[in-house]
Amino acid sequence: MTQASAPVRWQETPPPQDLSYIRAVWPKVNQPINGIILCQRPTGCWGHPIEGENFRFVGCIGKDEGCDHCAYHRPLRWAGYVSILDPKTGRIQLACLTKEAAKNCPPLCDKRRQLRGMCLHLARAGASKFGRVHAEVSTGPAGYPLPKPPDVAHRLLLLWGLYAKWYDIADIGGAK
Repeated sequence: MTQASAPVRWQETPPPQDLSYIRAVWPKVNQPINGIILCQRPTGCWGHPIEGENFRFVGCIGKDEGCDHCAYHRPLRWAGYVSILDPKTGRIQLACLTKEAAKNCPPLCDKRRQLRGMCLHLARAGASKFGRVHAEVSTGPAGYPLPKPPDVAHRLLLLWGLYAKWYDIADIGGAK
C-alpha cells in the first residue's frame, strides 16, 4: 500500500502574531509589565475607568456624541498607551500609563525623544490594586529586531467597541 504525500508547509519559525487582537495591559500588584517599546511616542486620551472584577478603561467620545459613561456621570481620567513587545512571550501588547506615571517619567513626556527600541517597566506600588503606577524607561537591547508597531489609536477603538461608530464597518478588517 502506498501513501499519498500531502503537501506540508514546513517553517523554521512560527508565524507572526495575529494583530487582529492586541491586549491592553495594566500593571497589577506584584505583576509588573516589562517590554521593548515599538512606537515612537505614547498615545493618550481622556476616558472613563470602569471598575469591576477586571478594571478597564474606555475612551470618551463626549456626552454630545452619545458617550454612555458620561450619561452615567462616570469620572474622566487620562490614560496613555505604549505599544510594547513582551520579551518573554514575543507578543505585542498595549501598556497602559496613568497620567502620574507618564508625568513622573521624563522620557515619556519629552516630545523630541524617540522611544522605539527602549525598554519600558511599569509597576504598581503597594498592595492595593489602586496603588500608584511607576514608569521607567531605559536603554533597550542593541540590534534587537523589532516588528512594525501597530496603530495604537486604531487598536484602542477596536478594543473599546467604538470603531464602528466612527468608521465604515468595512474598514475594520483593514491592515492597520
